[in-house]
Amino acid sequence: MNFIEIKNNIGNPYDQGQDICSTIQKTELTRTFFIDEYPVTAAYFKAVSDWANNNGYNFNIGFGDGNKPITMVNWFDCLKWCNALSELDKLTPVYNVDGSLEAYKSGNKIPNCDLDADGYRLPLEAEFEYAARAEGKDAGNIFAGQGIDKECCKYVNIKCEDPDCKICTEQFNNETNCRMKEIEDVGQREPNSLGIYDMSGNILQWCFDDMINYNNIGTISNPISNNNKFRCVRGCAAIYSDFYNKTSSRQCCNIKFRLPNLGFRVVRTKT
Repeated sequence: MNFIEIKNNIGNPYDQGQDICSTIQKTELTRTFFIDEYPVTAAYFKAVSDWANNNGYNFNIGFGDGNKPITMVNWFDCLKWCNALSELDKLTPVYNVDGSLEAYKSGNKIPNCDLDADGYRLPLEAEFEYAARAEGKDAGNIFAGQGIDKECCKYVNIKCEDPDCKICTEQFNNETNCRMKEIEDVGQREPNSLGIYDMSGNILQWCFDDMINYNNIGTISNPISNNNKFRCVRGCAAIYSDFYNKTSSRQCCNIKFRLPNLGFRVVRTKT
């Protein structure tokens, strides 16, 4: 994995949710964190899960091949995989049940989340959007502050407006509403301005927290909610309409569900 450092925005809150939500939320992050350049690939997921399932862990092996992003993993699978990778890399796992790491190797209990640990974890929803929008500087539309135009297919899984574009004419079928049906390998489109790939398009990606209500009253620091069986998913997916392919688009999913277009990427708190 290759990580990009995302600096905190103390004293410089950004408008989480603009360009997609009826309300926005002033948000600030006080932890600097690292985010992987790519979603977790099927090959990497399998390598770690093979070790994990032979060392007391119990989670689904997911679906995918090679450098395609892993999919068909639920929220619990992702958290356990992150803990297993932390163990492999001799870092402190983030997720535990009543302080016990062993208790979270199997079963489906909602765990505690130690954001100060140096291990791997899912991003918080606010962290995902902050990184997708280049540390909050870009607008919350389709990619890196841009709109649908003749260049957009360079960045996301979407048909651009150039009828002679080789990318679109070779990869898209007009009968499918100008969208690809199959998930691409990671990193096929260009990254955002921070060097992060696939933050919009290709697959949906799990976040740790459930969906808080934006109220636009004051500034929330490090928003996180860990109470609901429905958790945020970000990033859109190849089969979805263009409307959802925005860095501020937010959806939610039952934590037990495994979907063919839903995967994840990992972050680490800078300690």
